[in-house]
Amino acid sequence: KGGETIILGPGQIVHRSEDIVADDSGQFGFQARYKINDYEVGFYAAQFHDKMPQFYVRPGINVQEGGIGDYAQVFAEDIKVYGLSVSTLVGETNVAAEMSVRQDMSLVATGNTVILPGDTVSDGGDNSAFPRGDTFHFNASMISILNENSLWDAATFIGEFAFNRRLNISENADQLDPLATKDASAIQFTFTPDYFQVLPGLDMQVPIGFGFGIEGRSSVNGVLFPSEHGGNVSVGLKGDYNRMWRFSLNYNKYLGDAGSIIQYNTPVPTLSYENFLGDRDFISLSVQRTF
Repeated sequence: KGGETIILGPGQIVHRSEDIVADDSGQFGFQARYKINDYEVGFYAAQFHDKMPQFYVRPGINVQEGGIGDYAQVFAEDIKVYGLSVSTLVGETNVAAEMSVRQDMSLVATGNTVILPGDTVSDGGDNSAFPRGDTFHFNASMISILNENSLWDAATFIGEFAFNRRLNISENADQLDPLATKDASAIQFTFTPDYFQVLPGLDMQVPIGFGFGIEGRSSVNGVLFPSEHGGNVSVGLKGDYNRMWRFSLNYNKYLGDAGSIIQYNTPVPTLSYENFLGDRDFISLSVQRTF
């Protein structure tokens, strides 16, 4: 267990209650793929329950000693998605794109929390108290294998662009986090050059990664989306000796303003949309041997 209490303020404590879980049924989907020359096109439709929770804080419910009520994790039900995807090869590069529309999508509540004094009715289905609406999503990606040149023996590049837009708010618009924007976009890529037989039996890689929130504070993904104008960059060194010893050394630097997930310097606590790992730069080292 963890997070068994939330301290709302001096003497304002709520204890965790049972999760308001989604129904065991009601999730299904359909997918069709069709190949046209060098293109593979996909169509899909599905209904699913959200896997990420929001929180109901309920003063006056299940009051325990030292507390004023309880809180519960709640999961949105019956989100509908309709999508289209396409992928093809451009030279040695696989290029893919996907777009979809979601109906009744859960949107981020203020501070990811809805305050419901004395409420035992609200759930994640027909009686949702968090905001819901329709959203548009677009992702584009590429995977490229680079041939040998004077700088590397081989290399791999993987890149992705993500965008989402809030189309409307159909339920509980007053509960939407006020810092959430209509649009949000981000990029992420990794570039890994390979160097074979640097020494007899030793192959090496230099993985380089970069992720960045281009613009906007997502109404859909909240803290799971890169912070606006923030992200991370990493540089590493990997080695493989005789397929027996493997080692990895990696440095990770976080970008953008550092802050907690929720900020409390506003009239009502809201999501900060800052990089909550911004002060967590680190170096990691691992060594592995196969017997």
